[in-house]
Amino acid sequence: MLNYKSVFIAILVAYIIGTMVLGVYFAMHGIELRYVSLLEVVIFFVPLLFVVGSDNSKDSGSELLAIYKPTLGGYFKLNKFPISITPFILWGLVGVMLMEMGVDVVSVRLLPDSIMEYYIQITEKYLEMQNSLSINGSGTLLEMGEIILLVALVPAVCEEFLFRGYLLRNLLVHHSVGYSVCISALIFSLIHFNPIALLPIFIIGVYLGMLYYATGSIFPSIIFHFCNNLFVIISANYEDSNSDAMLGLWLAFGIIVAGGILVYWTYSRIRKDCGVGNV
Repeated sequence: MLNYKSVFIAILVAYIIGTMVLGVYFAMHGIELRYVSLLEVVIFFVPLLFVVGSDNSKDSGSELLAIYKPTLGGYFKLNKFPISITPFILWGLVGVMLMEMGVDVVSVRLLPDSIMEYYIQITEKYLEMQNSLSINGSGTLLEMGEIILLVALVPAVCEEFLFRGYLLRNLLVHHSVGYSVCISALIFSLIHFNPIALLPIFIIGVYLGMLYYATGSIFPSIIFHFCNNLFVIISANYEDSNSDAMLGLWLAFGIIVAGGILVYWTYSRIRKDCGVGNV
C-alpha cells in the first residue's frame, strides 16, 4: 500500500527535475515557457488518477492512499456545489488580488537597501518569463486561446487535483484544518519557484484550501484558480509595470485591510451556503 506523503514527494521531485530539464531545453531551442505547463498533466494529473484508481483500501484510520471512497469522483471530491456561491468566489478573488497588490508594495518598500539589487535582478528575470504570456499585439485569437489553455486552465485543474484534491484532503484526515491548509499552501507557493510572489501565492493557497474545505468540492477551487491565472494573463498584456510603485505605504496597508475584509465577507457567505467541514 502507498503512503500519500511518499507519493506526493515523488511527484514533486519528478516535477522539479522535469521543469529544470525542460526549461533548459526550451531556452536552447527558443520554445515558449508556457508549454512547461503540459508537464503538470503528465506528472501531476495522470499518476494521481492511476494510483488512486488502483488502490481500493477503505481503512480510514491509516495513512494509506485511499482513505474514503475508492472511486475517483469520491476521492477527489468531484461534488456538486451551490451555483449561488459563484459570485462570492469571484468577489473573493477580487479581495485576494487586493491583498496581493498591497503585500507586493509593502514588501518592496520595506526591503533593506542591501538586498534591493538582488530583488531587482529577480524581478527582471520574472518579467522576462511573463513575456511568454504576452500576445504582443500581433497575436491571434488562436494564440490567446492557447495561452489561456496552457497558462490558466491546465495549471488550475492539475494543481488543484494535486494540492487540494490529494495533499490537503489527506492532511485533513490526520491534522487540524489550520495546519493542513497552511502546509498545503506553503508547498503550493514554493513549487511556483517565484520568490517575488511567494507570500501572495501563499495567500492564494490558503484561500483555495479554505474554499475546498468549506464547499467539500474541488470545483470552486478550480474556478477560483482559473480566474486568478486569467487575471495574470490580462495583467501581463495590459498592466502598467509602474502602477504599483505609485502606491504609498499607508495606502498599501489600507488595500490589504480592504482585501482582507472582502475575503472574510465572501468566505463567510460561502460557509453559510455550504456549511463547513464537508471534506
